[in-house]
Amino acid sequence: MATSQNLVVAGSLLAVAGLGYFTLRSDPAAKSDAIVVSDLDDIDDDAKGDCITAEEVAQIFDRLFRECQGIFAQLMQNIQMIRMQGQNIPEAQVMGLVQKEMVNALTVKQAQALEEFEMDYDCFEQATWEFLEKEDKYPQVVKAVNRFQKFWSNISGQDDLEGWRPGKVSAPVELLTPEKTIEVAQVYFDSLTEQMRELVSQYKADGKNLQSPAVQNQLNLDFSEKAQASGEGALEGVGVTMKQFEASVKAHSGNPTVNRTIQQIQMKQQQDLMSIGAANS
Repeated sequence: MATSQNLVVAGSLLAVAGLGYFTLRSDPAAKSDAIVVSDLDDIDDDAKGDCITAEEVAQIFDRLFRECQGIFAQLMQNIQMIRMQGQNIPEAQVMGLVQKEMVNALTVKQAQALEEFEMDYDCFEQATWEFLEKEDKYPQVVKAVNRFQKFWSNISGQDDLEGWRPGKVSAPVELLTPEKTIEVAQVYFDSLTEQMRELVSQYKADGKNLQSPAVQNQLNLDFSEKAQASGEGALEGVGVTMKQFEASVKAHSGNPTVNRTIQQIQMKQQQDLMSIGAANS
């Protein structure tokens, strides 16, 4: 039963995060004394210790993504366990709690990372924006920042956060019809279920004990990391972007038919995930 419960947690994690501030979104005009360079070969050896490199910026964002993702997964697991004990927690209360805890966690984790890299926040922020001004030259920074922005957009509900840059205006998103939104939601959640099915099968083939809490936690982390690509790939197959899908779900949230049908799809997904866990435990 424990495996089934944790598979439900993983599915719920995506349901909450995929459809739902403290971040790099302050005034880029505020300059610091950071030495930001494009090529370390351009400066003297004595000055290299004061430089922030693209590799360091990417490492920090990758680290924040992994650590915050793990905290988020644990939060959702705790909430799901409470719900399974019969306590009904409204989604609005869940999201409020999760957002508050995640902001606190990010504050701590960011401070720890910057301390270890011996950077202050202003220098780190300035360096990030400067590297992002040359996206073709620093793809590792672009990838790390975009991934973290996507994750934090899901947490915070800020639809326009992913890919945000100073001075950049987001293009309007074409909304799907209510009927198309329901159709696409089925495709999206089916893809997540299939991704979990593949992961569990792989874990079983590798001889991993799915009853182990450590294995279950790793399974949830692997799922949350792979599910985004899986979901986006499924949406691309029907000619829809993730941003378009999320915006449409939000826009039609007041439509009783859309709301009820998507909830039914999610409930069916959770039942499927429980079946996967029971079959592979």
